[in-house]
Amino acid sequence: MEYATVARTISVEGHDYLLIEWGQGGIDILLHPNDLSPETGDAILVDSREVVEVIDPIGVDRGNSIGIVRKELDERAVVEQGGRLAVYVVADDVSVESGNTVEISSTGIIRDVVKKTAIKHESRHPASTDIEDYIHNLKFSSDELDIGFEDFGGMSEQLKHVQKRVELLLTQRGELEQIGTQPKLGALFHGEPGTGKTHFAKILASESDADFYRIRGPEIVTKWIGDTEEILRELFNHARRNEPAILFFDEIDSLGSERGDGPNQQFGNRIVAQLLSLMDGVDQQSEGLLVIGSTNRIEGIDEALLRPGRLDWKVEFEIPGFQDRVEIFESLRDQGYDVNDTVDTEEIASLTDGWTGAQLRSLLDEAGVVSVAAGRNQITMTDLKISYERRSAQS
Repeated sequence: MEYATVARTISVEGHDYLLIEWGQGGIDILLHPNDLSPETGDAILVDSREVVEVIDPIGVDRGNSIGIVRKELDERAVVEQGGRLAVYVVADDVSVESGNTVEISSTGIIRDVVKKTAIKHESRHPASTDIEDYIHNLKFSSDELDIGFEDFGGMSEQLKHVQKRVELLLTQRGELEQIGTQPKLGALFHGEPGTGKTHFAKILASESDADFYRIRGPEIVTKWIGDTEEILRELFNHARRNEPAILFFDEIDSLGSERGDGPNQQFGNRIVAQLLSLMDGVDQQSEGLLVIGSTNRIEGIDEALLRPGRLDWKVEFEIPGFQDRVEIFESLRDQGYDVNDTVDTEEIASLTDGWTGAQLRSLLDEAGVVSVAAGRNQITMTDLKISYERRSAQS
């Protein structure tokens, strides 16, 4: 019972199965427990995919959460939830002790003691095969990406430098080592949202015949609470076995944010320490593994991640200028948008001052909707101007 996890019954399928929702998200089907009578909406304890107890009430239907009391304070308590610690106020009519499993309201108040003992979260993927499947879903081969530098409009001199450096690292490593250069790449792509950081990283992988792993920080942290360090270790091991490879940490600030001493920062501290250890190992064990992070908040990255040998090469993705927007629009035009030849690309570039590449793509998407709604089979200048007005009104 100590390592059971909490789930919620969504529906009772006859006398054979239960449709349930796990506490960290995800729908599943379990065998109906013959000796228990769970009903729709009940909170249940699950151990090794077997329902071992029905808890009623627990506050699941009220949108509340549960946690384990780790320390009692005056009228408050330190509670652990999914590996994170936080301080909550205890309701006047509730008495808590260390080790209690408690119900916490959406307003941050401990409303009830669910169980006198701790109900610990059990990982839903303890077997290595489950992690392997998860990592497989993050991986793309260069053939799957099938894009090139011609698909990235507005290539700055800095990005051309990145292109050359990656090509040298992956194709002429021996020559670099022969003259004494330590060939390695740890880069941080930073800039406003929509400026092409992820798109450019995919192009690097495609052009270098490298496997591409896209890791979204929030996705790992929220989906696999408690197992993030293990996921990270397996990611690096998997990428090493498939070199050349690029590990691309999207929104890395959600994993590698500035460390601190607060009780609710212990989880983040462990993740940063794990990342540092793994990146230090890249230099010693890998010949064709590139580690790239991206962020919209460079000021939120832990300084230790930016030291030499780690993500020390900072590459800024700027808001495109006029000529960049011309190139981006032409690149998008060549990628399958059926745009009428009379559309003036420079006029569009002038109209969209301050827009990113992602915004230009959304302009074309909306213009396509306008065109089809009007019974046309090509995007015209009129469609683009209507699209511009709509997009501008939304910003």
